[in-house]
Amino acid sequence: MMAGKNIECRNPSLVPAINEFAPVTEFSGNVYALPGFEFRLAANMTRIEGHLYTEAETTELAEGTEFFFPSLSRADFYANSIWRGDDSQKSLLQRKMVHLNEQSAINHAKALILASGGSFPQRVSISTNNVLGTVQKLFEDDAAKTAAGAIGETAESETVNGLPQSET
Repeated sequence: MMAGKNIECRNPSLVPAINEFAPVTEFSGNVYALPGFEFRLAANMTRIEGHLYTEAETTELAEGTEFFFPSLSRADFYANSIWRGDDSQKSLLQRKMVHLNEQSAINHAKALILASGGSFPQRVSISTNNVLGTVQKLFEDDAAKTAAGAIGETAESETVNGLPQSET
């Protein structure tokens, strides 16, 4: 019955801020004997146009359960509601649009957009080092302008949106 199923685990008491389940293969072999670990079957995944998302729920939720669903017109790609079991919510369930977490709904929405040939802006992540380097460059440029102004010279630095641009 369990053959071929993937198992995930977590230990919220070790790192409470990271409360996510991860594949059991990422843990040591004796994880099953260690205290505080929780286990679950990994969620089934669906792929549309190469974009993975967790399969939508297929059975009615308990009344009062928060759920999430794809929203193609919103900038954050999802909306949420509390399950009451009304006709519109049952319709979302029948169309396989109900998810138990927002990231699954976001991934589902993005998959639908890509499947229809659409696109969406990619978010750029900035590492701490890049931010600190930019802040340091801003201070250096400001100091150079101040020093140049003090001796009557002009120090020009090209900026976009207030951030210095690299010289090439």
